[in-house]
Amino acid sequence: MKTPKQFYKKIKAEGLSKLKSSKRHNKELEHILQIINKKQNILDLGCGYGRITAPLAKKGYKIEGIDLVPTLIKEARKNAKEQKIKIIFKIGDMRELPYKNDSFDVILCLWSAFNELTIKSDQIRTIKDMLRILKKGGFVFIDLPSHLNKKIAKKQGLTGRYVLKKNLSVTNFNGIESMPQYLHTSKTLINLMKICKIREYKIKISKFGGRKRLILQFWKF
Repeated sequence: MKTPKQFYKKIKAEGLSKLKSSKRHNKELEHILQIINKKQNILDLGCGYGRITAPLAKKGYKIEGIDLVPTLIKEARKNAKEQKIKIIFKIGDMRELPYKNDSFDVILCLWSAFNELTIKSDQIRTIKDMLRILKKGGFVFIDLPSHLNKKIAKKQGLTGRYVLKKNLSVTNFNGIESMPQYLHTSKTLINLMKICKIREYKIKISKFGGRKRLILQFWKF
């Protein structure tokens, strides 16, 4: 079984970019622009090669990026430099974020990055650390797959996905097998909110990037 670092080292930024069409990318960007503003400090958690970080910074948003994979952060910094955009990118683990308390108004965690946490205790630890670095009144926006089993995955065109066991799957991306991912449902997310004592949250299946996704948004009060 691959770890996230092993998978992303193999697929690289170039391979990742091919998995996301410009149309889907632009639709995601449109959605995000509707929920943020330029007064907010934003963190792109699991930013990869800066796919979302760079265009938001270019539009004048105050945003930073962090990712677990050094090669992706190297590519993100390179891309930002080429575009003459000033962005702080850090290498770090979402389970132990290298930021001070109350640092951000918004945390974006996109493209199934949260699903890479396959152990429940790691999911809880991450949510609690998100809350720690979030300012009062701020929110977290998490984008996750909505397919729950092989049958639904096939219907959505994800024929490379197969279920290892309950709530755990692997996907084949052009011959490159991914790390295991935890497939959340509304029920598993509600359970996490209760454990982390979060009262204000929204969980819904919504069109994000032109396809059905499971969206979790929660606030710190």
